[in-house]
Amino acid sequence: MSKPLFARLKDDLEDIPITVEIEAKFSPYDSGVSSGPVERCYPPEGGEMENASAILTIGEGGSAFRLYFDWGAFSRLVGPHAAAKWEERLFEAAVPLEPDYDRLNDQARDDRLTGDA
Repeated sequence: MSKPLFARLKDDLEDIPITVEIEAKFSPYDSGVSSGPVERCYPPEGGEMENASAILTIGEGGSAFRLYFDWGAFSRLVGPHAAAKWEERLFEAAVPLEPDYDRLNDQARDDRLTGDA
């Protein structure tokens, strides 16, 4: 079985000092088999987003203000169409989760707190 996937995206909105950071974890993904003997073919499975969060940073430097959202709240904020586009981008950027996921989370948190993100 494949490992869960992890993705992190960061975008700056045009001409506005707003940064969007999203992290997501996806269930293991199997691309399936669509060629060969019929008895060995099966559709893709997995790849569902299991856990996601978003951080909106408004402003720059010491005057920046951060808002933290779970995926449901972020989806309602940006609307279903934009949320679906973000989810698609996250899945495309996803990589297998490293065994030391806790270290990655700790580093990401530290980066956000120190402004190195």
